[in-house]
Amino acid sequence: MSWKSIADLIADDRAAPVALLGAPMEAGSVTPGRCDLAPETVRRTLRRFSTWDTTASLELDLAVRDAGDVPVKGVSPAAGFAPIRDAVEACALDHALVVLLGGNNAVTRPAAHGLGLPLEKVGLITLDAHYDMRETDRGPLNGNPVRCLIEDGMPGANICQIGLAPFANTLKMEEDARAAGASAYDLFDCKDGLDWILDEVLDKLEAAGVEAIMVDFDIDVIDRSQCPGAPGARPGGLPVGQFFAAARTLVRNPKVRLVDLTEFDPSLDVSDITALTAGRWLCEVLAKRLQHARMTDTDPQLAAAFKEAMRRVAATVNVISICVDGKPMGITATAVSVVSMDPPSLLVCVNQAASVHPKIENVVHFNVNVLHRDQAEIATIFADRSLEAQRFIRGWDNDCVTPPRLRGAQATIRCRRIDHHRFGTHSIFIGVVEDVVTRAEVDPLLYVDGRFGGVEK
Repeated sequence: MSWKSIADLIADDRAAPVALLGAPMEAGSVTPGRCDLAPETVRRTLRRFSTWDTTASLELDLAVRDAGDVPVKGVSPAAGFAPIRDAVEACALDHALVVLLGGNNAVTRPAAHGLGLPLEKVGLITLDAHYDMRETDRGPLNGNPVRCLIEDGMPGANICQIGLAPFANTLKMEEDARAAGASAYDLFDCKDGLDWILDEVLDKLEAAGVEAIMVDFDIDVIDRSQCPGAPGARPGGLPVGQFFAAARTLVRNPKVRLVDLTEFDPSLDVSDITALTAGRWLCEVLAKRLQHARMTDTDPQLAAAFKEAMRRVAATVNVISICVDGKPMGITATAVSVVSMDPPSLLVCVNQAASVHPKIENVVHFNVNVLHRDQAEIATIFADRSLEAQRFIRGWDNDCVTPPRLRGAQATIRCRRIDHHRFGTHSIFIGVVEDVVTRAEVDPLLYVDGRFGGVEK
């Protein structure tokens, strides 16, 4: 039986959506080693992975262009800056996603510059046991790419660091990172999984107005027993499953234009454990990017037909209300549905571009105010950002102990948020019902065919 491997997807194809670029830099390492061997080792390991993803029932047929290696073996990080930057920039112009195989972590700084944007428009997410905030008095090293980027002009608010290990950093590094405004999550924060952290950092970068995101996957963030070929890995690091899950979550975000894998030293590996980890990571990146592309690459005619079909589906109109730090907030929503009667529960779909979206992700309770037919003006006010000042002026019970309740609504259903999931452009929020207030008259406001209406009696 023939075995189609991930290696078979790789070719010199400039039309491919993904580019694979090696940066075999080992000079400038705090712990000297052979990270220069990593790009070729990972490429060779790809022959051991098939193109069939059992968990997603997905056959990988995504073309990957191998852009070769930047000639930086034995080259200092300072001298290798321009070659890596220029190679990444050339790939980013032709490909939606660039996968950079280090090399040590010194490759991260020039790679970020290679996105071709002002650094204030670039976001950086690191999965790393270290702050990478060593001083720069000796020039760029693998221990200071984050500090170098801050000194280059990247705002600290654009930097989110995940997986920081105890006893692997200094107080000054931590204080300097905080003073710059970087977000930091240590291994204790990661103990219950990364989903909430990844959602939070993506929201922060969205609020910061970044146009492109780079993710630095420093393999030493993984527990050393599962990653012996990473000289900086420590006992008690991230489980390797969380490392893979982070790759799946992050690369589906279209703003993620560049990912790197750094600090893999094949000379230290045992039984190919780290090599297989690196290869599996690349498989996860490719699978999720392909899955996302298939979801978003919608036939325009199909999208138009679906929109026409949904214009014929009548929906009740609701205002979802919350209170954050004493401030009431809300949004008009029609995508509200019952999940279960036992326990009583609802789901609400909210566009991720909505200003209230990140707030709903972090509140405990929200109200679903089902509008009466005579409350169309309220629906309009909460649907139009320019009318935000008119919200909550009158007709609301609003003590901010509980979410605001609209007087005269068909019903107000208070929910405790227990879960949420991102899909496409929206998030699905699930809430367990804790309180219900109803109006005696049954005459809900409906939205159908682009206009408000009601039930004809």
